[in-house]
Amino acid sequence: MIFMLKALIIGVIVAIPVGPLGLLAVQRTMSKGRKMGFLSGVGAAASDMVYSTSAVLGMGYIEIFLQRHKCLINCVTGVLFLIVGTSIIMKTKKNRQVKKEKNNNKVLADEELIHPAFTHFIMGLSNPMTFLVFVVIFAKMGVDCSGNGIIKNMLFILGIFTGSCILWLITTTFVKYSKKDIKPKNIFLVEKLIGIIIVLCGSISVLKGLIRF
Repeated sequence: MIFMLKALIIGVIVAIPVGPLGLLAVQRTMSKGRKMGFLSGVGAAASDMVYSTSAVLGMGYIEIFLQRHKCLINCVTGVLFLIVGTSIIMKTKKNRQVKKEKNNNKVLADEELIHPAFTHFIMGLSNPMTFLVFVVIFAKMGVDCSGNGIIKNMLFILGIFTGSCILWLITTTFVKYSKKDIKPKNIFLVEKLIGIIIVLCGSISVLKGLIRF
C-alpha cells in the first residue's frame, strides 16, 4: 500500500506544470478547452512513464547515453521548444486580430483531439533528462525496485502514470474555471507570456548545448 502511495506521489511530483511542457498544456487548456489540455498532460505523462520504466528496471546504459550526448539532447530539445513557443506567440497575435465563431472553434478542437497528446509525448521523449529526475526522486524517497517482481514493478509504474494523470485533471479543471474570471484580453496576454517563456527555455537549452560542444 505504501509502495503504491509513493508511486502516486512521484507521479504528482514529476507532473507539476512548472516546465515548458506544463506551460504548453496550460496554454492549450486556456485556448482550446480542458479536454485538449488534459490530453496534452496525458501525452507528457506517457513519455514520463517510458523513463520511469527505465529507472525502475535499472537500465544504466540510458544514463551513459545521456552523459555522452547531453549537448545534442539540449540542442534538439531547445529547438523544439523554440518552434512551439514561437508558434504560440504568432497564433496569439492572429487570434487577437481575427475573431472566429464558436462553432468553428469547436470543429477545430474535435479535429485535433489526438494531436496534443501525441506532440506532448514526442516532446517529452526528446528530454531524456527526465530519467535522471526519476533516479533522484527514487533515491530521495527511498524507493528500491530491484528486489520486486515484474508485476509489482509494472503496478508501480502504472501508479506513477496515474498520479500524473490525476494532477493534470486537477490542473486543467482549475485552469478551466479560473479562465471564466479572466477577461479575453488578459487571456491573450497570458498565452503570449507562456509562449515567450517557452521560447526563453528553448533558447537557454540550445545555448547550453552549444557551449558544451
